Amino acid sequence: MTAYNNLLRIRAFNQGRSVRRRALRHGHLDRRPLVLALVQMAGEPFSVWGFQAGTRSARSTVAVAPDARNGDDQVAVFEALASVINEHFVDAFRDGTAPQVIVTNPGAATSLRRIGRAMRVRNYSPEIQMAGANLDFLTEAFEAPRSTMCVAATTLLAAQRVTGQSPFEDANLATQLVWWDPALLLELAPDEWGRPEAPASAIEAAPIAERLPMGHLTDPEDDRALMATVAAYNQSRRAGTPDVAKASAIEGHVGATLESMWTALWLAVGELAKIPESTSAARSRASDETSFDGHMKWMESGGFRRQTDTPMRAAQLLARWEFDRQTLERNEVVEDDFAFIEEVAAGGAAVGRVISLDRDHRGLTPAGSWVKRPLATIEMSCGDPLAGTEVWWRDRADQVRGNVVQVIGPPGARVIAVEIDKGMKGDLPEPGQVAAFLLTAPPFGGKAPAMPSQAPWTHRRTADV
Repeated sequence: MTAYNNLLRIRAFNQGRSVRRRALRHGHLDRRPLVLALVQMAGEPFSVWGFQAGTRSARSTVAVAPDARNGDDQVAVFEALASVINEHFVDAFRDGTAPQVIVTNPGAATSLRRIGRAMRVRNYSPEIQMAGANLDFLTEAFEAPRSTMCVAATTLLAAQRVTGQSPFEDANLATQLVWWDPALLLELAPDEWGRPEAPASAIEAAPIAERLPMGHLTDPEDDRALMATVAAYNQSRRAGTPDVAKASAIEGHVGATLESMWTALWLAVGELAKIPESTSAARSRASDETSFDGHMKWMESGGFRRQTDTPMRAAQLLARWEFDRQTLERNEVVEDDFAFIEEVAAGGAAVGRVISLDRDHRGLTPAGSWVKRPLATIEMSCGDPLAGTEVWWRDRADQVRGNVVQVIGPPGARVIAVEIDKGMKGDLPEPGQVAAFLLTAPPFGGKAPAMPSQAPWTHRRTADV
């Protein structure tokens, strides 16, 4: 948490509404994503008590197990979930795109991965095992910084706006939504609010919204009475006369929990869709499509997904994710003025007015030869890069690089000379122009180790060390 974000959090608290953190949405949002509300019985990490899923808010698939601990009930829910997931994957593959599944928060994605692993490795039908492999692929993509195949609504919202509550409280989707707009409480919990007018601020709305079930786990206290109904239903089922009324009561209770999450998820999708999408989000989506195409072709050819990663693959994944994280952060700073302001506040960027540009200036290379090096003289207004600092012009952030060769004046009133040694053939900062510079190099690296000897020692076999 940076000082800049802390300042925004204080401002949001004083205003009673969230404040903007980004001007653009840097994560892709499909026109029709698969929204998935999922709940598991407390203490049963590989179970699904019920789910609600669909690509339209008015049309969904709902399945509830009367007892998630019962093998037959669990298989029935797994079959319904497998049908939804596999169909979504096939439709995306047919359309030449990648799937997108939106869940409530990161905990739900973690739960989904455990459930997918159970579906894949246990002795279920081929359809359930296929869905398990698809979920394993999907939730692995959740760890990749630039991927949007599996995203948590709370993460997307928090990337756009800062609320006046703690990051821990932001994990509750309902409370984060009412910080965006307190009037959303009328759609989330009209009966709990009990008044026709909207709350004046999130300070009023959040305590009510946080009581709504938004996580993938049920409340054991809330389930205490329900578990008695589950026990009675199981007793009637063992007697050969399943009590339909008790089964309906269980489905109604779990269904009400799912409905709260379902409403909140679609409200989140609606709010996020209002924000313009950055150009880099499309490039990230193209990477998702390539990865997804490889997964589907591998599965069609009879391939399988390992139960655990090899050390080498783990090293490759980490290298790629580190590169993706650096790329995402740099794209935000280049494309988004709000992100650039945050970078300036953190000392990672600088702004100044160009006084002059000598295109015929010649600089001395490390080899001792004189070559053409345009020299820009800049009067700094924000940031004070020191002599020897490498800077990248924000307008052509991956092409134009320079080095600060001279600094004149005290901090806050400095004039610097930047010798440009890369990207000289295109546009350069012109006199009178306000130029912005990044003080960190683009993530040109990110190559995964190709051989075991190139991997970190923690990821090599003893024989390879």
